[in-house]
Amino acid sequence: MTGVSGIIFSNLHDRNIHELTKKRTTGAIPFGGRYRLIDFPLSSMVNSGIDDIYVISHHNYNSLVEHIGSGKDWDLARHNGGIKMLSPYITAYATSDSEQYVSRLESLKSISYSISKIKNEYIVLCDCNRIFSTDLTDIVRSHIKSGADITLGIGRATDSADNSIVETDEFGFITGIAKNVGKTDSDSVNLNIYVATREHLISMINDAMMRGYSSFSHEMLLRGRTEHKDKIGTYRFAETFIGVSSLIDYYNAGMAIVEDKDLYFSLFERSNFSVMTKVTNSAPTRYTKTASVHNSLIADGCYIAGNVENSIIFPGVHIASGSSVKNSIIFSDTYIGCNTCLSSVITDKNVMIGENVSLLGIPTLPIMVEEGRKL
Repeated sequence: MTGVSGIIFSNLHDRNIHELTKKRTTGAIPFGGRYRLIDFPLSSMVNSGIDDIYVISHHNYNSLVEHIGSGKDWDLARHNGGIKMLSPYITAYATSDSEQYVSRLESLKSISYSISKIKNEYIVLCDCNRIFSTDLTDIVRSHIKSGADITLGIGRATDSADNSIVETDEFGFITGIAKNVGKTDSDSVNLNIYVATREHLISMINDAMMRGYSSFSHEMLLRGRTEHKDKIGTYRFAETFIGVSSLIDYYNAGMAIVEDKDLYFSLFERSNFSVMTKVTNSAPTRYTKTASVHNSLIADGCYIAGNVENSIIFPGVHIASGSSVKNSIIFSDTYIGCNTCLSSVITDKNVMIGENVSLLGIPTLPIMVEEGRKL
């Protein structure tokens, strides 16, 4: 898709999933055994022909930088276009976390100079807190055809807490936004996917700076609609977007792709539209005679001698004999000793769980074990 650039926000939802973002951005959260959350908007952009992409980071970005690298795994290691990590921006007078940006509008203000240097006419903006695999070409075409100043993607989402409902007129232009309505079956949820021309986006950012706005949707968009007669259009996506607005959302999303094979293949294995991620060269997983695996996703480089059921196992995990892992998500390089029982547990990476340990959560309240813990 020529003439289109992409911007991905990697940090905006860190506070919603604080259990997993103490040392990483939302975009760097592992998912599905081998992916990161940023892989979904990034792959959707690349699969849609967008090859000039900017990733806005703010803090805890080392893991994200290591994951993306030069962008070669997404065919973005190129001289013209490619992927660019925009370094964190904190003003010279900022002295505390409260003065660092926490909103979409504030992050756009911080990179306004970089946006002004983008050569393409159209810009697609995406967050990292929803899991999806979709073609973004149609929303760009819809934006051009409608004559809107900015177009917002709407549809269905599974978030439990962070949904906003978009109200529209008969022509599909926004008349209002109901904020934080919680879990909903509405097909008019704000998916935080936007399309705008570069010139109009810069104009909106400059106007927001002069007026002291801090909210992208509730001030910059809605006030622009009423005060400047901006036309805010919508495009309705057919797919359901899996929302990750809390730890329980993350857990439910992982269990959903384990339990629903159709959902898994619709996300990861669509023809000519697969999700791309960093390629690692790991040895095959070793399964011993005592291993028993049922309905699970297991990455390379693991050692499995125990029972694994309805779980997601990331690379380098060791599960000793006599142990049982059920309905759990085990991050990379976790060691689980003999005769240990885990149920409804999320372990961050480099966790060591010894012998004869029992961690028994429930699906509505999984147990979270922090990175590097020894139990």
